[in-house]
Amino acid sequence: MNPNNIYGNSAGSDFLSIINPSLGGNGEANANGDLSMNGNTNTTAAPIAGIAAPFSIPSQPQQFAQSQPQQPKKYAVEAIDLVKDYGTGENAVHALRNINVGFEKGKFTAIMGPSGSGKSTMMHTLAGLDSVTSGEVILGGQDITKMNDNQLTMLRRNEIGFIFQSFNLLPMFTAEQNILMPLTLAGDKVDRKWFNTLVETLGLTQRLKHRPNELSGGQQQRVAIARALISKPQVVFADEPTGNLDSVSSAEVLSFLKRSVREFGQTVVMVTHDAVAASYADRAIVFADGRIVSDVEHPTAEQMSDLLMKESERAARQSAAPTMDQLMNGKPRHAQTVR
Repeated sequence: MNPNNIYGNSAGSDFLSIINPSLGGNGEANANGDLSMNGNTNTTAAPIAGIAAPFSIPSQPQQFAQSQPQQPKKYAVEAIDLVKDYGTGENAVHALRNINVGFEKGKFTAIMGPSGSGKSTMMHTLAGLDSVTSGEVILGGQDITKMNDNQLTMLRRNEIGFIFQSFNLLPMFTAEQNILMPLTLAGDKVDRKWFNTLVETLGLTQRLKHRPNELSGGQQQRVAIARALISKPQVVFADEPTGNLDSVSSAEVLSFLKRSVREFGQTVVMVTHDAVAASYADRAIVFADGRIVSDVEHPTAEQMSDLLMKESERAARQSAAPTMDQLMNGKPRHAQTVR
């Protein structure tokens, strides 16, 4: 994903304003090239996930269950009857087919599926990066499918965090400046308590003055995680966050994402093809042909590998098999896929 697509078409000029304050904008630089942000001060520390108070089990469990109805789940983001088609008529590709799914607050969810299953399309529509054909996406109590481009830009700046496979750090900025980039674009001041908590948790305290080319891949991705969390978003979307990392760095990054959920109450939705990565999640959803075919709580790597293999094999068989119309008319089959 391109940062300009996330933060809006003006993101490029905003970056220039940060680099050269004479061009205007909210970013200011002092004689040492440091950035400062103008705007409203945010001094509220992020909520820390607590431990529920113990309670005694009543002598009549059945009566207790009847008197305490199950509370509805609270979703950070939810898809309702979601449909996404590309093209029309015979050339139409049905990327998402009437999807109904919610992602709970304070949970880590992995989305998996073979190539062309629609998993990335699902994430892009949830994040407002792609329009929908029909249906609703509810994020923070708002139907984002009814928002215009400017509203979506503000939503992504303030309510959504993004982590990319390719890190997408700005090479001319230090790690600290990259972390603060969403606040800089929004013109918000830094909650230093929250900033310090993030960099200490991610082990970046000694790396804040380093530029991306002075950091390892794992360190760069940790900077990207801090950047995604700095604005305390409603939800963080991670697109193959370990795709460019070795196994050790991957394990570190996934552990940090899990900690952000456990310790900070963050909501994380991660697209991945890696069964081991999915095993770090609280829940894993498997897509195939634009539909959810499996929804697994507490997934294991072996379980997800088996599910993904079965769906990949089935997709391969379908791709190779000609339709009756193609056999009758002698037309070759051209597979159309969507990520």
